[in-house]
Amino acid sequence: MNPNKLTIIFFALVGFVITLPCFAQKSSWISGQSLLSPDNRYSLKLTFDPSDISILSGFTITDTLKGTVFQDDVATPLYSIKWSRDSKTVVFIVHVSGGSEAAIYHLHNDKWFFYLPEPTLGSHFAIIGQEFKNKGIELSYKVHDKHLEKFYINTFIFNPENATRTEEDIKEIDSETYAKLPIFKEKD
Repeated sequence: MNPNKLTIIFFALVGFVITLPCFAQKSSWISGQSLLSPDNRYSLKLTFDPSDISILSGFTITDTLKGTVFQDDVATPLYSIKWSRDSKTVVFIVHVSGGSEAAIYHLHNDKWFFYLPEPTLGSHFAIIGQEFKNKGIELSYKVHDKHLEKFYINTFIFNPENATRTEEDIKEIDSETYAKLPIFKEKD
């Protein structure tokens, strides 16, 4: 066999083994599971194949009155899925390399729009809090700016109606405080 092919196979296998632990993280969401919106109009159903170890999970949102279906993918593992009280927004807390983020889908004029509101600073982050507010979704991230070796808590309200961020607060913290902050865990 060609030595270049062996090298490629070796690195592919090593890469697979190295990345496997990130897929092994526990997720309580399974394919086929459904979650109704608070008004019972929309049914979100996970449609991914559990034997597929890709980084995406399929889902559908079905309008139970009109029969229309929206289909898309989000990163895995999924840590949380929550509907807003008005049934117009669904927030997925999803895995990203070394952390997590909020993937937001919002219904406007019968169309679903996707938003990924990330922290202002840093490239390594994890959700530590999420709460629906009157003005939007309050998201709190713990952030590590590896380039500057600084740590932050970045909190802001994201309004999916107009894709804006307000009430942003960035607080610098030390590395010990950062390490003690939990990565988002869905409350029971």
